[in-house]
Amino acid sequence: MLRRTRIRLAGVLCLALSALALPAPPAYAAPPDLASYVNPFVGTQDGGADFGHGGGAGMDFPGAVVPFGMMQWSPDIVRISGGGYKYEDDRLRGFSMTHISGPGCTGAQDFPVIPFSGPIKNSPATHGSDYVQTFQHANEQASPGSYAMTTDTGIRTELTATQRAGVARFTFPADKVGTLLLNVTGSINGVDDAEATIKGNTVSGWAKTGGFCNADTRSGRRASTRSRPPRTGHGRSASARSRSGAARPTR
Repeated sequence: MLRRTRIRLAGVLCLALSALALPAPPAYAAPPDLASYVNPFVGTQDGGADFGHGGGAGMDFPGAVVPFGMMQWSPDIVRISGGGYKYEDDRLRGFSMTHISGPGCTGAQDFPVIPFSGPIKNSPATHGSDYVQTFQHANEQASPGSYAMTTDTGIRTELTATQRAGVARFTFPADKVGTLLLNVTGSINGVDDAEATIKGNTVSGWAKTGGFCNADTRSGRRASTRSRPPRTGHGRSASARSRSGAARPTR
């Protein structure tokens, strides 16, 4: 009886030691960051031939936006594009606040902001090409919700967006004057009327625009920007860019 009990105890002890020798279960693996797989530049280059469906290939934009966000802050290039951006073009004409992804025809691109380094000589309203800048794709970075670019003139622009607003940081070369040009009449399809008001460090404006795919519909667009640190001065210029008259800047 005593021997049988010892055998059982030895068997239990062997089982316990065997259990202790088993490898530990693998650690819980964190889910991958799916947003890291997103490339905002996909769809910004011209696609295949138009097979009669109205186009749209190559009309995406790479700028800062969140899902269902009201602001899509993104670069616009000289070559006309429904989305404002063509990967084949390296000539920047501004960073506008509204865009449509793959529209097939022009629309939005309202309130472009143009950072410029150096003295303002000719009126930006009548000599817009004087303020076009070039850039290299190697100096662009984009990820979901953010976009950044350094132009060939050394100006660094960083953009991000929330559901209803956006934040930008402009870094200018230390040896030159930095200027931000806000074009309230710069919508890609022109404007019927527009106005800008300057109060302290805040610039507010509105524009009546539309014409998406040659439609007759019009709507009002509003924007308000605040600068920090405080600006050191401001100026205005106007032209016949609007469809029915020049912009009306006010204090």
